[in-house]
Parts: sequence; structure tokens; C-alpha cells
Amino acid sequence: MNKWAIRLIYTVVILLTVVVGYQLWLKHSAGKTAHRALPDMVYGPQDSDVSVVEFMDYRCAACRAAHPEVKKAIADHPDVRFTIRHLPVFGTPSIIEADMALVAARHGKFKDMHEILISRENAVSDDEILSIAGQLGLNTETFREEMRAGENGAILHSTLIIANALNIPATPTFLINNRLFSPTEGPLTAADLAREIAAARAKANGRRAVPAYESPAAAAPAPAAP
Repeated sequence: MNKWAIRLIYTVVILLTVVVGYQLWLKHSAGKTAHRALPDMVYGPQDSDVSVVEFMDYRCAACRAAHPEVKKAIADHPDVRFTIRHLPVFGTPSIIEADMALVAARHGKFKDMHEILISRENAVSDDEILSIAGQLGLNTETFREEMRAGENGAILHSTLIIANALNIPATPTFLINNRLFSPTEGPLTAADLAREIAAARAKANGRRAVPAYESPAAAAPAPAAP
């Protein structure tokens, strides 16, 4: 084997090592980035013993149907930390609406934007993007520029990495402390979430909840609840 072949092999090995290492670093750090970047997407206290993370898509009919029940669960459990994660699996309209929500979150308007988007049966048209931003009192030029800047791509990508790492099967799926939950029989109800929250609280024994993806030291999540 000549020296050029040896150099090529070394180069390929180094490149593969860098790529694999980078992917591992992304999985290691993406959860913290996604969790802490936009605090406006969190309902309830940060130090709660129960954390409920909803992975959802505005273009997901099941997510829209579940939303009133999720709202009721949030209202019924003010001591639980609920966090929204966008997992846009229905193509470009899903990505655009997730981007709108993330931009709004940077200006303290996530919850208002979330209510508008999750309540719509039809996707937002290009003409409606700035109109909706204006309705919420956001500066439309700033909103336009922030959407064009693409700063939210990293957050959406990190959420995708988290979803893949946790083997999330579909939207909506909930990560309740260290357990995945997705309704399999009938539509989601607030009672379903209340039951899972009670089970998580009993296991937490008063300790602050840390989602499985937030800390590399956390245990792997249990399978989805039936």
C-alpha cells in the first residue's frame, strides 16, 4: 500500500470520527438547548417534581383535538411544568407555523400564538403570517426578518434529534418525567394526563423532575404507556 493510500485512509477515518463525534455531541447537548432557549414555551414552575413535555405539530389533527384537554390539564395542575416541543412532521406548513410560534416566543407572545395556530383547521397562508403577528401586537417587520433569519432551525433540529433518540412514535406524544405517553385507545383526555401525572409524582418522591433528554445522566425513558 503506497503512502497516498495510507493518507487517504487516515483522512477518511479522521472525517468519520469527527462526524460521529459531532452527532454524539448534538444528542448530548440538543436537549439542554431546546429546553432552555425559549422559556416562554413553559407553563408552570421550573422546579416542579413533574415535567410534561408535549411533542406536537399544528397541522396534526390529533394534536388540535387534544388541545382543549391539554389546556384543562394545565389549568388543573398549576404545580406541574408543561413544555411545548414542535415536531413538524407534516411538511412545509408545519415548519412555517412552528417557526411563527418560536419567533413569537422570543417576544413573550408564544402562548397567544400557540392558541391561534392550534385552533386553526387550515394552514396559515403567506398573506396571513404578518397579519397574525400584527394581531398579537408584534412588529411585523421584525417578525418578517426573524423568520427569514432562520434562527429557529437549530431548535427544530434539536427537537427532531430528541424525538429520534426517544423513539417518539407520533404526535401528540408526551414525555412525563421519564416515561413516554401517547393515547392508543380513543382521543386524549385530561383524565389520561392526570393519571399519568399522579403516577409520575408518586415515583418522583418530591425530587425536581428532569426530562430524560435534558441530562445525559438521566435514565433512558421507559416505553410509551399503553
